[in-house]
Amino acid sequence: QQGSIGLGCAQLRADMQGFKACNQGATLADFVRWYSPSDWEETTTMAGNHPEHTNPEEEWDESEPTRAGGRLSARMSAKDSLWAQLYDSAQPLPVQKQTPLMDAPRAGDAAVRHLLEVAPSDLFEQLLVVAVGNAQLEGAILAHAMASLGAGNEALDLSESFGNFLATTCGRGMGPAKVDHICNEAERVAHGIVEELLHALRPS
Repeated sequence: QQGSIGLGCAQLRADMQGFKACNQGATLADFVRWYSPSDWEETTTMAGNHPEHTNPEEEWDESEPTRAGGRLSARMSAKDSLWAQLYDSAQPLPVQKQTPLMDAPRAGDAAVRHLLEVAPSDLFEQLLVVAVGNAQLEGAILAHAMASLGAGNEALDLSESFGNFLATTCGRGMGPAKVDHICNEAERVAHGIVEELLHALRPS
């Protein structure tokens, strides 16, 4: 759908077009400073002189694109920079007037085909990970609320340990033993958080 420039470049060019539409007269340096801060090198300006480099041993290149307080990185200021080429060719065009990058009907058809063809075991694994992840998130929210109310950090510790457990355990190819392990651990953590909540609510 995106031709020879690829989806990544198409997205970048679309962002450049939207940026130009919202910021008339903006340069590549302006865009990079907003879009890719790691490619913007901060400098200091001395009265009557060029901005000083972060590396004072470098010689100042008069042709480098600069703005007050900084300059583009070497990657961005290179003559063959793809970003520079895309920015020069990008036209000011609001996002709502651009051609959508995603073919929604095609993506929807692909999703439906996947659901029709997916193995029940694979679908179960995906739904289990989502369900357990949501449970962990809800538990973490409750644990943080309890800790902020002075109920201690026991529930928070349980939630964080369960999150680490899920990150290292959940994945493809989960057999019955792994599923049982995840469910048992989820039940243990949920029971622990509820116990801590009831303890916090008991009159002292």
